[in-house]
Amino acid sequence: MRKTVKTAGALLGSLVLAGALSISAFAMTDGTYTAAAMGMDGDVTVELTVEGDAITDVKVDVSGETPGIGAEIGDTVIQQILDAQSAEIDGVAGATVSSDAVRAAVTDALAQASGEAADTDAELAFTPGTYTETTSGYNGPVEIAVTFDETNVTGIEVVNSAETAQVGERHRH
Repeated sequence: MRKTVKTAGALLGSLVLAGALSISAFAMTDGTYTAAAMGMDGDVTVELTVEGDAITDVKVDVSGETPGIGAEIGDTVIQQILDAQSAEIDGVAGATVSSDAVRAAVTDALAQASGEAADTDAELAFTPGTYTETTSGYNGPVEIAVTFDETNVTGIEVVNSAETAQVGERHRH
């Protein structure tokens, strides 16, 4: 039963994040909720205040993000969240990773408000094997292979890429 509840919660969170389901369809408990998600250079933190099933206040901390890019999106995404009353926001062009982190944190905070908080102790189970996927990169197709055992990702390999070397790699301090 516990695994079914965890799976249902994960599915609900995925549907909300993907925009397939609006969290506002669920009753929310008044209060202030805080959540964080990994941005480009560290955690992005969102604090939402909910009153009467509405988001009434939003604080976004992107101060650890890239100066001049992700660190500058706070005011824009706050207004987007208030307007959308959900995590279904456009974000900011050029700050995709930071925008995605804001969406994920808002989704988590709204899940808390609706009583569907994510279970961080959830057990993962994978079908062992290597899975490949090809997607469009800037300069052409990018093929990635991800290998799993029963409970872990054991390897990630870029099989084929026409991308410029060193561009698009995560910034390191």
